[in-house]
Amino acid sequence: MDENDEVVWVRRFPRRALVRIWWLMLSGSFVVAVADLLFGAEPTRLPGSGRLNPLALAVPSLAAAFGVVIGATVVAAVRRPYVAADPTALRLRPGLGRILVLPWDQVSELTVVPVRRRAVLLVRCAEGASPDAAVRPRWWDQGVLRDARQLRSMESLTDYDVAVNLDDFVGAPYDLLESLEPYAPEHVLLIDKLD
Repeated sequence: MDENDEVVWVRRFPRRALVRIWWLMLSGSFVVAVADLLFGAEPTRLPGSGRLNPLALAVPSLAAAFGVVIGATVVAAVRRPYVAADPTALRLRPGLGRILVLPWDQVSELTVVPVRRRAVLLVRCAEGASPDAAVRPRWWDQGVLRDARQLRSMESLTDYDVAVNLDDFVGAPYDLLESLEPYAPEHVLLIDKLD
């Protein structure tokens, strides 16, 4: 195998994220419009005392809240999950955070499991693997894993370090896992628990 050889999983078009953004924009516009009808005419200062009128902040506060939620959803639609492998490392971005570069000697298992009606790739780091923050998955890298743990109560997922939703990629889960096999060393277990 060539040192420059690698596999990069093809990502699906972010249709669900775009639909979510559209619904958030629609519902946010509706809520802000209703708030404007109810509180838009409120004076900024209370007559008599001159103190700030909290009702005057309803419309800008709601608009800012929806703006933050929509902005975070747009970022999630742009910075989508990523999985790639070469002879030296497994690279993945489970959510919208950083790309983890896990050298193969730091990985002990790759498992595909069903979680509700979707498939999830679980990664277990090797015992005694480097505690280096640049290599090990941290709390912000484990959002998909935390969701999988909540939804799949029948089996403990506490032994795994990071997870990636396979619905974000083109191809059957088995084929995606199989595409990593030529790059994974012999000590890395590849397990398909979908059947």
